[in-house]
Amino acid sequence: QMWSGLRPKTPDNLPILGKAPNWRNVTLAVGHGSIGIALSAITGRSIAEVVTTGNVPAILVPFSVERFS
Repeated sequence: QMWSGLRPKTPDNLPILGKAPNWRNVTLAVGHGSIGIALSAITGRSIAEVVTTGNVPAILVPFSVERFS
């Protein structure tokens, strides 16, 4: 049996983390590529703060989806 998993990444090789613009209840944590496991703890903690408080921690600002607009 063959199996494969995708490792989606962004054009700049950095994940997209934080609130989705124009969507009130959508939070993004995507595009980690091959370093998803390595970044899982800090991603989880940071995204949990976004979801529970509504505040975007400063550490997430460089990873906003808006960097592509």
